[in-house]
Amino acid sequence: MKISIVASGKIKEKYLRDGINEFVKRLKPFTQLEFIEINEEKMKDNPSPAEKKATLTAEGERLLKKVPANSYLIVLDVFGKDISSEELSAKLINLLYLDKAI
Repeated sequence: MKISIVASGKIKEKYLRDGINEFVKRLKPFTQLEFIEINEEKMKDNPSPAEKKATLTAEGERLLKKVPANSYLIVLDVFGKDISSEELSAKLINLLYLDKAI
């Protein structure tokens, strides 16, 4: 199984980069993992609701272009449903067995 993490914005904080590198190191025996970062879409100061929606739509389209073809997509968003690490792990395991059955 190959996991691609596509993110908007660059991670600048050293402690976060160190954590990501540790995460990648621990997962290497089990999966291929790649991080793809795109630049954030520039938002005007005090945008109108229509401008905000257009900016976020453009950024979303750019993110989706980086998602590999035939991928199962899991979106991580502050407004999404909270799940535990164990639940996410179970989802990934189920996808792994589904992938092997095809």
